[in-house]
Amino acid sequence: MKATIERATLLKCLSHVQSVVERRNTIPILSNVLIEASPSGSVRLMATDLDLQVVETMGAVSVDAPGAITVSAHLLFDIARKLPDGSQVSFEAAENRMTVKAGRSRFSLPTLPRDDFPVIVEGDLPTSFEIPARTLAERRLAWAVLAEPIEAEADAIRLDFRQSVAAEIEARIRAARTRQLLPELDARAAAPAIVGAVLEGLIGPLAPEPADAAAARQAVQETTLLALRALGVVDARARGLVAQVPLG
Repeated sequence: MKATIERATLLKCLSHVQSVVERRNTIPILSNVLIEASPSGSVRLMATDLDLQVVETMGAVSVDAPGAITVSAHLLFDIARKLPDGSQVSFEAAENRMTVKAGRSRFSLPTLPRDDFPVIVEGDLPTSFEIPARTLAERRLAWAVLAEPIEAEADAIRLDFRQSVAAEIEARIRAARTRQLLPELDARAAAPAIVGAVLEGLIGPLAPEPADAAAARQAVQETTLLALRALGVVDARARGLVAQVPLG
């Protein structure tokens, strides 16, 4: 493989790709970035931690010999950062080494074969979506997928607790139905819905942090009223059903 790239373009792409690479890695190939030079004149960079895969494609000044190789992502990024602005960076791989040249600078980096590099996804992805940058900048982030498995013991305790709360709410709904304080509804279906609304709304990953005790009480009141409103109870009657008692 032999290709030449503008330093500014290389640095921009490398700064993005290398962010997924851990500084200390027990699997050597995961410390590397995959560099692929194509005959069409583009160069693709790829890095992964086996959970995420980051890919950047950039235009090259020239591709004299197409090919693919992997080198240390952080080492190559550090080299690119220290090269002078406006310089052109050339890569040439041969015999388990890759030579990096820019002006009078010359570096020889160890390489690993392209075939050792794990690729999570190849080809076009069928689904795309956009997320506002301000959402990712928030202190709290709701994860769609857990990177680590949930501990079975902790999950069992969590489920038992929620089932106990749901059973208590179901009993109160049935009592309220007997006194005709609630409209006709399925108590077994309504109770888990309230548990989900209250627990996730107050202590879930997207729950707001109250400023003080008064704000916390107001959050409990509003969340509970919202759950009751979903059951068909108007606010005037619902407010009489909401009571807050400190638990010791």
